[in-house]
Amino acid sequence: MSISIKNLILPLIIGCVALTFVFSQNGFLNVQTDTPVYTDQIRYFDGEIQPTENTKLRSFKPFYGIVGSFLTPFLSPSEAILAINIIFYFGLIISTFFFLKLLGFSEFYSSIGASWVATGYPVLKYGLALLTDISGWFFAGASLVIFLLAIKQEKIKLFILASVVAFVGSLCKETGILGLLFAGMYLTTLFLFERKVLYIKQLCAVAIPFIILQGLLIYILFTTQANGVSFFDWFLFNKNGVGYGLHTLYYFSFTEMATFSVLWVYGLYSVYVVGKNLSSFPKKKVITGVCLFLAVLPPLIWPVFLTRVLYIGYLFIIPAALLGLSFWEENNKEKKVLYKTFLVLPIIVSVSLLLVANGGSLFSLINQNGY
Repeated sequence: MSISIKNLILPLIIGCVALTFVFSQNGFLNVQTDTPVYTDQIRYFDGEIQPTENTKLRSFKPFYGIVGSFLTPFLSPSEAILAINIIFYFGLIISTFFFLKLLGFSEFYSSIGASWVATGYPVLKYGLALLTDISGWFFAGASLVIFLLAIKQEKIKLFILASVVAFVGSLCKETGILGLLFAGMYLTTLFLFERKVLYIKQLCAVAIPFIILQGLLIYILFTTQANGVSFFDWFLFNKNGVGYGLHTLYYFSFTEMATFSVLWVYGLYSVYVVGKNLSSFPKKKVITGVCLFLAVLPPLIWPVFLTRVLYIGYLFIIPAALLGLSFWEENNKEKKVLYKTFLVLPIIVSVSLLLVANGGSLFSLINQNGY
């Protein structure tokens, strides 16, 4: 898959500028509520402390603790988390570019989409903070890139690699497996439509390695600890610890607006155009869009709606928004200034929201003004 380097360099440059902006706003070590848990996890793997109740609850995702402990001879635990997140940040930009290109977008649109991801409001606010959310965004995108490449080249080893990458993502953040969820739904749907045994073979190649590795992890967790902990324990802990008001349609609406802002407008326009002309669109592209949408829905069951939880939706929103913008541009070629405005508007809105809300969400900003 050949690419023009200049189209990949643009989002990387924008990423460097965004990185500088975030550090100038929040400092290098942006401590959040969960930060002490992850620094303690690193210190635990360093042998400095005994596991705390919070680190036990996150024992099923030990990536930061293990990798961070290898970095502590040179960095503090907080600096180790930041170093890991910076790598994932640029990995997210690169994987998004290739993800969009493999979906069939031009390199220009892939570059624009990667730039939107690099400057998304949750990325600016949380991606480079001392948290682990950016790892889930990266691994979900990276496993999707490998899977789409596997589909294109029909190589079983790439399906297996996508499965392993998704497993590593699950060791970082729950959302890291959502690329694999898309793969499973996509191949299952193709089999139901076309009844080709090939899709079952590919499904086994992409699912079985993950299941084996996940089973091995669960076995290790429940045999090496007095009280093994899984994702379901972590979910129930959060469900019992937050108020109902943080999981309502009202709260979701404003949180989602802060998460993707005008990209939803572009995306909904593409859904309208595709729906209106459904019979003329290739079946596999429609299946891809539907499966991407379904794959990013599971985070909605999380007990509290947060922009950093909802941002995994970029896997659907960014392609939908690019498609919507391409439809609009095709019918309004004379409106070049407006088109260019639409290209940069999502970036402007994200940066403005971070500045105006002082790092808060759109929801908190509205409440702050008495609405």
